Amino acid sequence: MGGLLTSILISFLPFAFGFWSLLCMAVVPGFGSVISSPASTDIVMEEGDNLGMGLVFGLFNATINLGFAITPFRGKFIMDTQGIHSVFYFAGLIGIAGVFISYCSLKPR
Repeated sequence: MGGLLTSILISFLPFAFGFWSLLCMAVVPGFGSVISSPASTDIVMEEGDNLGMGLVFGLFNATINLGFAITPFRGKFIMDTQGIHSVFYFAGLIGIAGVFISYCSLKPR
């Protein structure tokens, strides 16, 4: 739920028309991250019981850090070819796709 909220609201950031609207539109995705981070960590901990905590948390953190490293380059490329607004639309679409893939890959309890 938090990842979907964050992804959708990031797509709307280009529609901000001043400081206060941008601030409000940026704070709400932060709350989405607050919702999704503990849920993601819980899923990782459950998998850690089966595969080993060190391995699973190492992969989890490596994946997050890889995203932090690649995203600025990807955003710069999209901005140069499609414009600044497209960066936010693309980020929202990637986030929604990630939520969908994560949801489909979860095992029912």
